[in-house]
Amino acid sequence: MLGEWKARAQIRIAMVGKYTGLSDSYLSVLKALLHAYVACRRKLVIVWVSTRDLEDATAIE
Repeated sequence: MLGEWKARAQIRIAMVGKYTGLSDSYLSVLKALLHAYVACRRKLVIVWVSTRDLEDATAIE
């Protein structure tokens, strides 16, 4: 069973938000993703992106 879990394809999702530092801010979205990736038999990788990082990059341009 563990070997089957390790062999699952990865799904990478970028979560972009203003409050990425707060654990409960996106809890409902995380729960929905949890159910989706378990149902699809995939391994989920979440990349957190703060909108501040995007705003800084846009201001430079």
